[in-house]
Amino acid sequence: MRFAILGPTTVDDGVGVTELPSGIPEAVLVVLLLSSPRTVQLDALVDAVWADRPPAAAVDSLRNHLSRLRRFLGPVTAERLTTRPSGYLIDLDGASFDVAEFVALSRQGRRSAAEGAWAEASASLTAAQVLWRGEPLAGRSVGLDLTSRLHGLREERLLVQTVRIEADLYLGRHQDLLGELSDLTATQPLHEPAWRQLSLALYRAGRQADALEALLRSRSLLDEQLGLDPSPELRELYQRILNQDPALDAEFGQGPVGIAALAPVSGVADPVSGPADPVPQPAAKAEPSPMAEPQPMAEPGTGAVGVAQLPALISDFTGRDEQIRFLYDAIAARSGRAGQVPVAVITGGGGLGKTSLAVAAAHHISGLFPDGSLFVDLHGMDATAKDPAEVLGQWLVDLGTPAESVPVDAEARQARFRSLTHAKRLLVVVDNARSAAQVLPLLPAASGSAVLVTSRSRLADLPAAARLDLKPLSGAEALSMLEELVGAERLDAEPEATEDILRVCAGLPLALRIVGARLQVRSSWPVHTLATRLDDERRRLDELSIGDLAARASFEVGFRSLPPGPRPESAPTTVFTLLGLVTGPDITVDAVAALAGISIADAEAALDVLMDAHLVDSASPGRYHLHDLLRDFARELATPTDGEGEDSERVSTRSAALTRLLNWYCHTASAAADQLATRTTDWGLLARVPVTAVIPDFVDREAAWSWFGAESANLQAAVVCAEAYLPGSQAWVLASQLVLFASQSRRWAEMAATFTVALRCARREADPLGLARILSVLGYALGHLERYDEALETAHQGVEAAERVGDLKLLITACNCYGWLLLKAERPREAVTQQEKTVAALREINEPEQIAAGLADLAEALAACGEHQAAVGCLQEALLLARKAAAAYIEASILNALGAAHDANGSDEEAVSLLTDAARLRGAIDDRAGQGESLLRLARVLARLGRSQEAAAVWAEASALVDELGGEELAELRAAVEKTVMAATDQAD
Repeated sequence: MRFAILGPTTVDDGVGVTELPSGIPEAVLVVLLLSSPRTVQLDALVDAVWADRPPAAAVDSLRNHLSRLRRFLGPVTAERLTTRPSGYLIDLDGASFDVAEFVALSRQGRRSAAEGAWAEASASLTAAQVLWRGEPLAGRSVGLDLTSRLHGLREERLLVQTVRIEADLYLGRHQDLLGELSDLTATQPLHEPAWRQLSLALYRAGRQADALEALLRSRSLLDEQLGLDPSPELRELYQRILNQDPALDAEFGQGPVGIAALAPVSGVADPVSGPADPVPQPAAKAEPSPMAEPQPMAEPGTGAVGVAQLPALISDFTGRDEQIRFLYDAIAARSGRAGQVPVAVITGGGGLGKTSLAVAAAHHISGLFPDGSLFVDLHGMDATAKDPAEVLGQWLVDLGTPAESVPVDAEARQARFRSLTHAKRLLVVVDNARSAAQVLPLLPAASGSAVLVTSRSRLADLPAAARLDLKPLSGAEALSMLEELVGAERLDAEPEATEDILRVCAGLPLALRIVGARLQVRSSWPVHTLATRLDDERRRLDELSIGDLAARASFEVGFRSLPPGPRPESAPTTVFTLLGLVTGPDITVDAVAALAGISIADAEAALDVLMDAHLVDSASPGRYHLHDLLRDFARELATPTDGEGEDSERVSTRSAALTRLLNWYCHTASAAADQLATRTTDWGLLARVPVTAVIPDFVDREAAWSWFGAESANLQAAVVCAEAYLPGSQAWVLASQLVLFASQSRRWAEMAATFTVALRCARREADPLGLARILSVLGYALGHLERYDEALETAHQGVEAAERVGDLKLLITACNCYGWLLLKAERPREAVTQQEKTVAALREINEPEQIAAGLADLAEALAACGEHQAAVGCLQEALLLARKAAAAYIEASILNALGAAHDANGSDEEAVSLLTDAARLRGAIDDRAGQGESLLRLARVLARLGRSQEAAAVWAEASALVDELGGEELAELRAAVEKTVMAATDQAD
């Protein structure tokens, strides 16, 4: 068995080679292969395969793609794709994988090169290059994480080629390399090692003028595109070629060790085994040459004293390769520009490892600064924050100024510091700054120096050449860090517990370090013991503590440093605390305003402060979320569990906030639902949940559908929250507003869970209207999930509850649900009787749109009894009524039903016409799920008529919609139709 992704994605099962078609299943396979033998969590897969915002039903869609992937792989290979509780895994045991082979050959070749075994290096690296047949996932846009991993592969490919060329130069193959190097400098014009190698090869081939011209061309390109001078290595090579240095005919670089200069700053990320060890970068001095202006020399007699204040790297630091490379490039590219001191700012919340990253990056960069490094922790968020003047006084002493000569005045200290550093090349690391005002006095004056700054604040007013807003570690980086602390063997023995711990820590280095330390000192503990403790949200932050390390303490520092707001209710501390009540994945600024009972402008202001303090984050404009552990911290503030009970004022504040939020969700969801279809009554539900916050306007169906898609998980979480904290009717009133979206999006599993929670609330309140309303919609949801016994019992209770309320429309809804379920449970004759009663009741209220919908349901029951002509008659009457009422959604549904009826009768041409109209109308009203269904049915009829090309085109269009929307029903229909369409296509071929 062999898997290959370095080009078109192929699977060789020993019988034949299968090339996967371009699409999401291919991307899923690539992610799983690159992650093996680790399980990939569902959310990580979603983020990896969708370049833009994932579709609303991304998880359902992903499961459908995995089913398609299994079909592509075939039964034998598909056995390697296994489902775990938290995700998916592909087992490569006994199989070969071209990326693993490539990485192994790359390491072997670079190791041989480092040892000076050039022939062996060239052979290994050539074999590595041959494995590339093209670009992985060529032409496909994927998520940021997968893009980064594929970029890492391409970087390693370039490194392999560069080192192999170096080996061939040592072996005297310069003449053979000229064409390859010319192509490489054309495709990678900013890759300086290639220009260096081309110039040397040209010189050795007796073409000195061409060699010099190549170096000047590289200088021109760097200046035009980046505004940079060539590296010291290129400037030195120019001088040596100009002087016809005889050593150039015998060597290249600095012997075997010179190979390090060709490696990326922080090593190459191994897509299979994780990051490689960092590669140190030796400093190089350049001689004056036409390649660049001479650099200013340090003035003599300045009393220079070498300083080396960087703290040691922590032993368990891992990952962050991309960030270190970014910081290195930002500093190296700008260091030495006249009048500029490059400043790189690392910002992020507590526990993200800003200091560790800054120290690691500084150690990588320090080779560029021969005069040493200065370091200070400003304690910016503490009461003991350092005064910049105090820091300067110590630095002046460190740089050789006698203590008695240090100026007393702060400005005089700044002036002396600038004077002492103006001719030096120093790296300054300023850790834990509170504000730009704390940092600005500490900036050196020399253009050859550079500054790294870390802060919990964004320091937007600090001039910076580069900014890095630090995010949590990726799943692979988090696992690698935990393995460093605990040991891979111990974690591999309990993969599910390990995944639970990684989920709880959510990529926060501080949390991972605490967990690792606790498992280190409790070596007899199974991993699942700590995982179980961490699973309890009420004690999670208590568990994330050992010695001086504590997640809660880190969060408290940021929280205590928040400024006051204009009013207590809009203070950032108040807003952050209230966010602890929110259980959905994110929240909009409008919802925050409702939650806090403040204006949208005040909510935006408070959220901006929280953003700047890295206590909340924003993935897109107007949407905010908390890191999982910060959410636990906020929840503690909002709902303390100290065992002494809560005071009545705190309970009242929490209840009022949640009431405002739930009522706002009820009204907003209702406004959005009004755009999805005409609703004849809401039974006065909104009067039960008064609202004062601003309700957004939805200009059309598309806007409403988009809102439901973005807010669906938040709305479901709000229903659960209402059950826990609110005694009123908010839970079931909100659930009632989700019915149309549930029906049209076909998210029945999610909605069944939500309606079940709402039903418990209605029963708790003994609310007859709530019971009647929710029992019916829950019956629909359970029926779509084919849980017919539960559904029938639920719907029957719904009919009884509606009878007790005495509302005719409510009773019609309940009876219609019960009749539909009887049909689904294969009791069609009873279903006909029930639906006839429903239609009779509908005729009493004389609303054409509702009568049309009832007739369509009756037609379905009649068709199931074999009374097709009667069914068509009902549908034709229903179509006229729907058109009279201008009810496009119901009209489209009836057209689809008529097409399906003619399909069942064998009237294929009529079926094609009706299903074409249904698909067109459903597309026009943005009923994408319905459009997918109609297109699939149309594809089946076209295939049966022998119109295979049309059938294949229609099926492909429908399949794309199914991929986008997900949904089990549509996926099953697609699978059934696919066989018919493929059979017709094969027959035509």
